[in-house]
Amino acid sequence: MQISSCYLFYRLKKRLIGELLLTGKFISKDVLDKALEEQRINNKLIGELLVELGALSKEELNIVLKFQENLSTPKEAIKFAGGIRKKLGELLLEVAKISENDLEEVLSVQKISGRKIGEILLEKGLITEKELKAVLLFQKIQEEKHAPEKIKLGELLLSLNVITQEQLESALKIQRNNPEKKLGEILIESGYAKKDDIERGLKLQQKLATIALSTIINFSTDFLINELPARELQPPATKKAQIQITAEVKSYAKINLTKQVNEFIIKENHINKGFIDLEDVTYLMISTNNKSLFLVFEGFSKDIIEEVEIFGLGEPVKIGPHGGMILIKDIPKRSQFNLSYRIRISKNARVGTYAWPYTISVAPF
Repeated sequence: MQISSCYLFYRLKKRLIGELLLTGKFISKDVLDKALEEQRINNKLIGELLVELGALSKEELNIVLKFQENLSTPKEAIKFAGGIRKKLGELLLEVAKISENDLEEVLSVQKISGRKIGEILLEKGLITEKELKAVLLFQKIQEEKHAPEKIKLGELLLSLNVITQEQLESALKIQRNNPEKKLGEILIESGYAKKDDIERGLKLQQKLATIALSTIINFSTDFLINELPARELQPPATKKAQIQITAEVKSYAKINLTKQVNEFIIKENHINKGFIDLEDVTYLMISTNNKSLFLVFEGFSKDIIEEVEIFGLGEPVKIGPHGGMILIKDIPKRSQFNLSYRIRISKNARVGTYAWPYTISVAPF
């Protein structure tokens, strides 16, 4: 029986620059349409045309182009949860998942009933459960971690040619000695930047965070994002392994995959039931010096898988046909797990032997 071709790695299509600029509210729909019309005539790059139209600066375009490279997978996109922490409704409004009228109506219901906004949004069909989970995690990351390097205020002001590298290093040194002071405040006091410059940098930071959130929501249908407290983890006893594969992520986290099946078989009775139960498929050990990390499943199911439920991480978690991310908080420095799976197969699945569709890695939080 031949093994069906199935990619072990996948990379989601990079979002178009015009779409990102529109999402981040750098430009309006009318301006984008005008640039697209111009592009049909002279075949120039859309970003170049937008700069020529005065819709954004060359520096802003270059920042978004560099940022675009980090949004091609959910594992990368989730790292860029930054900007000022906003309420759930405000975040959904920013990425145009709901309208202002929707938000007003939901807030009215909340005021009367005392229920959670997310619950009301789901009930009204304004967002899906997967989208809600993605936004809530984004919101939590905003609250709990510092902005990623590429969207830190100082780095953005540097890219905008507002300050020099020497001025940034001087301001950061002052901030280390005065942690209660904000960087923008120090830059103004030192004469390195004006108030308008700081406001421009903060607005740019928020626009990039909005783009990241929109990307994460787009991924949420096929690439599920979960959160799991480490206290719920119940590592199995250590077992002997025949093979050992080691992958290391920036020296902060390491995963040793000591067992992983290479294929799975779909039989007629599986198609009739709609799922396959597979036990003791993956043995892995995680070593980390981080308090929290993402356990990342990446793959491509070739229209065979609808959803996968994973057992062995405490409570069951789900991933989509293209994989998923599990945020494990307060994880021990060393943990070992034995994973089993329930694979819900799609209507397109046929009897046969298929390559195992997911690879597993870790990413620091």
